Amino acid sequence: MSDLNEDSLPAKDGSLDVVLAFEIMEHLENPVRFEREINRVLKSGGGLYLSTPYGHTLWDKIKFFRAGNLINYHKKNNHITFLTRDVFHKLFSKDFKIVRTFWSHGWIPFLRPRRWNKFLPPHPWWSTKVCYVLKKK
Repeated sequence: MSDLNEDSLPAKDGSLDVVLAFEIMEHLENPVRFEREINRVLKSGGGLYLSTPYGHTLWDKIKFFRAGNLINYHKKNNHITFLTRDVFHKLFSKDFKIVRTFWSHGWIPFLRPRRWNKFLPPHPWWSTKVCYVLKKK
């Protein structure tokens, strides 16, 4: 297993059709290097499936306003990288086209019991995770 903060991915240039990167970016010290490595190993037209915590919900905005933190980024986990939507698009739009975006089921923190949260449809206002389907240009 390579360390994505320092090592190159163990694949030749342009050798992969698809890369799956679920819940990885938020743990990396250098997401720019990660994007470059993915771009290097993917074939032209190759797909990247990438998911990450989504820190742009209404609840994240309220928590950030009140405490200066986001729901999925706190002392008890090892999430160290958060990209705003614009920074994410700047980072990936040079080499990739976003084909589709999926959000997890909704979550409302004050909705009790929590089992009712599963009935909320996926939506960027309250989903805690996002998955992007990207295609290499």
